[in-house]
Amino acid sequence: MESSVVVQLFTPTCKMDGCYQRIKTVNIEPLIAVLDQFEWHDTKSITATVTKEGSKLPAELMWFLRGLELGGKSYRTFLRKLAPNQSIAPHTDTHDWLETKKIRRFQIPLVTHPDILMGWPDDGVTYHLAPGYLYEVNYSKKHEVINNTDCERIHIQIDQAYDCEDDVNGYGWGGTPTMAKAIESGALVDPEWLAEQIK
Repeated sequence: MESSVVVQLFTPTCKMDGCYQRIKTVNIEPLIAVLDQFEWHDTKSITATVTKEGSKLPAELMWFLRGLELGGKSYRTFLRKLAPNQSIAPHTDTHDWLETKKIRRFQIPLVTHPDILMGWPDDGVTYHLAPGYLYEVNYSKKHEVINNTDCERIHIQIDQAYDCEDDVNGYGWGGTPTMAKAIESGALVDPEWLAEQIK
């Protein structure tokens, strides 16, 4: 059941106890328009295809991420694509860096279908993450994605680090500069496009 309550971001030091929270609406139209510009990498696993590490990113994505104003530092950000009828089995994320850093995971659905659900089986919760919203999801609880549709599912996943001054290098996207540094330096954006955005 979808909640009509939109909550505000809580402080970075808080731990998320629930399974998910819908934070705010976001305009995904600029990203939909450039989906064909992303380079995809087949992970050779059942979990998904993801954006290629170190690939050049559309400037529209950089501006979009900057506008989210999540605070903290971008630890890892990528797009994840599930093929039609491809699900992700129940699992709990167990990366070492999830244990040593204060990471909050955000997702923004770009392409989906109302019958594609994210679930937390131990909690008895399933929920459709609808396009046009920023969500925070709890990766420390067992979770899954159920896609029994003929549609793709494409989400942006943002792992944001908080209060990790000496162990987070401030880089996301496989070693490219963080979005803010990239925009300021022009390293990853078309200078003409950037000039138009600043006018």
